[in-house]
Amino acid sequence: RYQPLQSAREIRLLQLLSTEDKTSPVQCRWHTVTLQAREHQYEALSYCWGSSHETQKVYTDTGFVRVNKNLHTALRDLRNTGSERFLWADAICINQADIQERNHQVSLMKSIYSSAARVIVWLGEA
Repeated sequence: RYQPLQSAREIRLLQLLSTEDKTSPVQCRWHTVTLQAREHQYEALSYCWGSSHETQKVYTDTGFVRVNKNLHTALRDLRNTGSERFLWADAICINQADIQERNHQVSLMKSIYSSAARVIVWLGEA
């Protein structure tokens, strides 16, 4: 599911695909970018991780990733109907199974959030 990052300043972004039907599965594409290059403007998502017992699938161009219900709901509700958006969310953009990558990416979080065009704080469903 995850391709290894090639340099110390690379991060993964999700290209959240648009949909007319908010009930359709959440679909994304991966993009690997360098923080300094600013290849894509992106939004960083801050949210409560919640329970890891209840997960949902997010479909990517390399398969699917299971995420907690809170992140899935945020991604589902943040989809646009006419345009795609680029997002960074720690639980899915960092390979959580790779301890070395996870530790390194956590050390970049200040730069990741400060380089974002906007930070979205997701408090949950209304």
